[in-house]
Amino acid sequence: MTQLLQHHPSCTEPFLAAVQFALRHHAGQLRKDGSPFITHPIAVAQLLVQSGADETTIIAGILHDTVEDTPATLADITSGWGHEVAFLVDAVTKLPVSPETSDPDTFFPEATTTHQKLEQACKIDPRAALVKLADRLHNLRTIAAMPSHKQQKKAAETIDFYVPLAREYGYQDIAEKLTALAEPLLEGKFSAS
Repeated sequence: MTQLLQHHPSCTEPFLAAVQFALRHHAGQLRKDGSPFITHPIAVAQLLVQSGADETTIIAGILHDTVEDTPATLADITSGWGHEVAFLVDAVTKLPVSPETSDPDTFFPEATTTHQKLEQACKIDPRAALVKLADRLHNLRTIAAMPSHKQQKKAAETIDFYVPLAREYGYQDIAEKLTALAEPLLEGKFSAS
């Protein structure tokens, strides 16, 4: 978090509010490896800082899983951080299994797949790609706790969808990092916890 605050020292209040919101909403949640879930959105935000992202994008990185994995809503995000942050959070939030459980404030009511939703969002605001790519990069770096068949599925999705997305939006360095992490998984060289 210190790295986040040093990057945008004038934005301490919004960052702290986002971290507190994420901490509160992800309280008690654990990642597959047993670590507190909050370590993931903080790591995503740190990757965004390293990429030179702006304040809005970094805050979206901190909050990116709150709507998907907690009772938080897009209205909560809009109320706390504004339309742009809410748009970016919605852009990277998976579509619900049932349309009846969809957030009524979604910016993408017509999207039929999560990838389609992200592609639509990126055309409007390319920062959505950066948030999702940072999310995927951290998830691949910490994939060891997943079963090998899920590692391979995530690796294939990375090569087929996320690497081309990274290249399309000019994030060649992220595309290379994703490829370096995903290709060994596709070759059966699974990460072990």
